[in-house]
Amino acid sequence: MTISLPALLRADLAAVRGVAEQWRRLALRIDRAVEDLTLRTSDLEDHWFSGDAAQLARDKGVRLRVRLGNAHDNCVATAVAAREFADDLDQCRRLLGQLVTEAHGHGLEIDLAAGEITVPLALAGAVTQATIDAYAQQIAQILARADEADQRATAILARNSYREDFGPADTLPESPQIDGPTLTAWTPRHRAEWWQSLHPLIQDRLITEQPDLIATATGLPTHDRETASRLLRARAEQFLLAARAQDESLRGDASSRARVQREQHLSALDR
Repeated sequence: MTISLPALLRADLAAVRGVAEQWRRLALRIDRAVEDLTLRTSDLEDHWFSGDAAQLARDKGVRLRVRLGNAHDNCVATAVAAREFADDLDQCRRLLGQLVTEAHGHGLEIDLAAGEITVPLALAGAVTQATIDAYAQQIAQILARADEADQRATAILARNSYREDFGPADTLPESPQIDGPTLTAWTPRHRAEWWQSLHPLIQDRLITEQPDLIATATGLPTHDRETASRLLRARAEQFLLAARAQDESLRGDASSRARVQREQHLSALDR
């Protein structure tokens, strides 16, 4: 359905942004639910040590966490689509306002509510029909832009909606490739939006596989950054303790210096 000029002017953008915020908060709640479920089902194999029941329990737990995480992705996509739709319409309104101001400077009056462009009698001979048509065409182009935003948001919402008898898939999305320079180049807001768009299990994987990147990425949730930092400290401590055990046979000044440095690092990790 094409967006009309009155519809664009009457659109309640605050309400649309409110809906986007509700979907964002729902995504955060699902994110926490997946994390909580992971913690509460981590001991399933302690109840079913072996056999078909053990494997079925583990498989069912994994599928449930994946499906919940995919619902999180759907909520994030819906929230982003709604927010961007409101931003697009807001931009279209600003463009219309600028057009009205420009036309007024040339002696024309544009009544957006009535959809009329009028020329004062004093300028009737000075303003050509081509000028009036040019402003009308610019208004039409802005409306076309709003219509494209509407179609884009509608398509995203359709892809992320489900019938009552059908839920998210139980297959995990592909893990994204990310590196330090790319993450550093982004703004904190961009990092936050990227992180929130990820499946919760993908977030956990990145924390485990690339804690050095996640721990220092401002914009990401504090809880996730702290988890990555704790993991880094634990791995560093494990490395130093292993080095201590392997260096027991070393002798001489060099080994003494190595031991002193190692003990200093271990002491710093304990603080």
